[in-house]
Amino acid sequence: FTRSEMMVMEMLSTNEWKRPMYFAVTIGSDYHLGLDPYLELTGMAYRITPTRSEDGRPRVNTEVMYDNMLHKFKYGNVNIPGIYLDENTLRMCRTHRMMFCQLAEALYDEAKYDEVIEVLDFAEEMLPGYNVPYDYTSASMATLYYALDEIEKANAIMTKVADNCIEYLYWGYSLDKQNQLANQSTLGHHVAVLRFVLNNFQRHEQTELFDKYFELYNQYAN
Repeated sequence: FTRSEMMVMEMLSTNEWKRPMYFAVTIGSDYHLGLDPYLELTGMAYRITPTRSEDGRPRVNTEVMYDNMLHKFKYGNVNIPGIYLDENTLRMCRTHRMMFCQLAEALYDEAKYDEVIEVLDFAEEMLPGYNVPYDYTSASMATLYYALDEIEKANAIMTKVADNCIEYLYWGYSLDKQNQLANQSTLGHHVAVLRFVLNNFQRHEQTELFDKYFELYNQYAN
C-alpha cells in the first residue's frame, strides 16, 4: 500500500461515519481501494457510504446531485460568447458535462422525465457548444432528448457533434501519412462518434440528416 492508501484506510477505520468522506470524480477508480460499490455520486464528488449498491457500481444520489449541479455550483461565465477557456478549463467543463449526463441518465431511469429535460437544458445553457465543443458525451445527452421526443433539441446537438467530427477528420486526413498514423486513434474515435450520430439519425427517422452526413462519413470510414 502507498502512504496515501494507508491514510484513506486509517481515516475510514477511525472516522466511524461521524463526518462525510469523498473522492473527487477526477480521481481515477484505481485509487478507490475497491470501494466503488459503496460510492454515491453527489455532483463532482463520490461520497463514501456504509451501504453497498446492488450492482456493485457507484450509485447516483439524484436528489442531492440535482440540487448541487443546478442550484449550488457556479459556472464562472463559461456561457459568455467568445470567452477564452484554456485547455485545463475546457477539460473540467467536459467533466461537468459528463456529470450532467450521468445525472440525466439516472433521472431517466427513475422516470423523472421533466427533471431530465431541465438538467439537459441547464447543461446546454451553462456549457454551450460554442465555447465547449461538443463531443461523445453531448451525443449521449442528445439520445435522452430523442427518448423524450425533444427531436429539435436532439438534432441541434447531434448535427454539431457531426460537424465537429467532420472538421477534425478533414484536418486529420489532410496531414501526411506519418502524422496520420500518429493521430490514428483519435481519428478512429471521431469516425466512431460520427457512426454513433448516424445510427441515431437512422433510428429516429431523421432521413435528411442521415443522408447528408452518411455521404461525408463514407469518405473517412475506410
